This record gives sequence, structure tokens and C-alpha cells, in this order.
Amino acid sequence: MRKIVIRCLKEFGYTDIIEQADGDVAWAAIQEADPKVGLVISDWNMPKCSGLDLLKRVRADGRFKSLPFMLVTAESEGGQVTQALAARVERIYH
Repeated sequence: MRKIVIRCLKEFGYTDIIEQADGDVAWAAIQEADPKVGLVISDWNMPKCSGLDLLKRVRADGRFKSLPFMLVTAESEGGQVTQALAARVERIYH
């Protein structure tokens, strides 16, 4: 999924993309990015830290609480969508 999203972003002309394979590394990258990250597009299913857990970390940190966050998932369970909305995700794509 990550590779597909990146390819699409590049086709639209975006070049400043930070790619991470798991949520823990992504969280570190968000905190350390210079310039700051302007948008997070995260898969729900990631090793070590799920996309939902990454979203919760982002929203809990005052520096990033309003950072736009899109959650991409192949899951269709309504309970997961409800969890993401409760954590203040911007968009859910499934």
C-alpha cells in the first residue's frame, strides 16, 4: 500500500516524501523532520505501532495535534472506523 500511495503522490508532482516502514520509525521521523511534516498518510496495519496508535501519538503531542492525518486501510470493520474518528483522523480510505 505504501508504495502505491508514494507512486501516486509522485505522479501528482510531490517530491518531498518521507517513507517509513513501521509506526515507531514514522513517529520518530515526524518529531525530527526539518522542515516539519505537513501531512501524514498512514496505513492502518503497520508493524510495531499501528496507524491508529500513530494517530493517537500525533494527536496527544501539542506540537502535532492539528497535523492533517489520513489513514489508509483495506479493513472494512465499522468498529475500526469509529476508533479512527474518535482519535480525530482527517480521512479514512478503504
